[in-house]
Amino acid sequence: DQPRSRGLGDVYKRQTYNLLAYDTGPKKLFEPFLISLDEESEVFDPFEHAGTEFIYMLEGKLEYTVGDQRYILEPGDSLTFDAEQPHRPEAKLQMPIRYLAIIYYDSLDDFNHE
Repeated sequence: DQPRSRGLGDVYKRQTYNLLAYDTGPKKLFEPFLISLDEESEVFDPFEHAGTEFIYMLEGKLEYTVGDQRYILEPGDSLTFDAEQPHRPEAKLQMPIRYLAIIYYDSLDDFNHE
């Protein structure tokens, strides 16, 4: 079961992705999401996509994996990485969990290949 494209208010395996801004113009180069996890949220296999991803923790405690590295994220922590590396929320350590995930696409080609 592969993650599907995430959109405004999508829920995937009880992980809620709220798209915070939507630009329909030809120069869309980023997507900001508010992601919420709860006790029943499933953790899925690592995934990758084009662009650079920035995560900012708002609430809870989360173990997040990028490539072979594991990071413990708490409110106020941030993480930036090349999103073409496999990544995912690995373990839910303190509920509820809420974080911002902003994907910056290096070019329109990156965004169009999603």
